Amino acid sequence: MDDKKVKCPACNTKFKLDDQDEEGDIIFCTNCEIELEITSLYPPQVAKVKKSDLIDEMDDAEDIYGYGDDGEYNDLGSGGDYYDDQEDDY
Repeated sequence: MDDKKVKCPACNTKFKLDDQDEEGDIIFCTNCEIELEITSLYPPQVAKVKKSDLIDEMDDAEDIYGYGDDGEYNDLGSGGDYYDDQEDDY
């Protein structure tokens, strides 16, 4: 990315996007540290992340790595139980 600068909508600080940043990524303002979503790379634009968007993302992560809607703990992100293949050595 060739010197793609964006302006924080909260504090008006201008800062450069990293080369690996992609549209849809969540980044933080270098000054006020508010969460921003990259809405466009050409031209570079960011927008404040809405709390409802964060709650939806947290719910999705919780369903994969924590307690789901049924209240049961699940660990679908680990790829299985490490101890299933281990012998009891104690």
